[in-house]
Amino acid sequence: MHLLDHYRTAELSDAVYLASNMRDADREELRLAHGSADDDEIYEILKSGIERSVEANTIIADDLPAAIFGVAERADGAGTPWLLATDAIDNFSRSQKLFFLRRSLAWVESIQPNYPDLTNSVYSRNTSAVEWLRWMQFDLGDTVDVNGYPFHVFHRYR
Repeated sequence: MHLLDHYRTAELSDAVYLASNMRDADREELRLAHGSADDDEIYEILKSGIERSVEANTIIADDLPAAIFGVAERADGAGTPWLLATDAIDNFSRSQKLFFLRRSLAWVESIQPNYPDLTNSVYSRNTSAVEWLRWMQFDLGDTVDVNGYPFHVFHRYR
């Protein structure tokens, strides 16, 4: 069991740790969407996500990064929320998971007024991410093809 401490502004050193310790489902999603997923490429994806985001945060559990999440703004004004995690997220106790889910929903609700639409895509077989998105009240659209693999485009409208 991991102790969920808090979250804070993401740092590039968090991306180094997460790139080497990413949960398999998120690593697979990146591999399918971007064509490869070794630690160096994952670090670059995380670094880009942090740098492009209007807000990027790191969830801390047991004094280590458990996940990095954020929101980037698209040219059309939509927000692109994202979260990539380690296995620590999936190993939270029931009460920690509930706390994480409630805090996640509160964060999404706090950024929603800034964007007419929050949208991104998720690998349809990344069940942890799909369940989290449903909890966060995102609408999962039809399956679309991304590099030959099934992804859902998800939305949450203001």
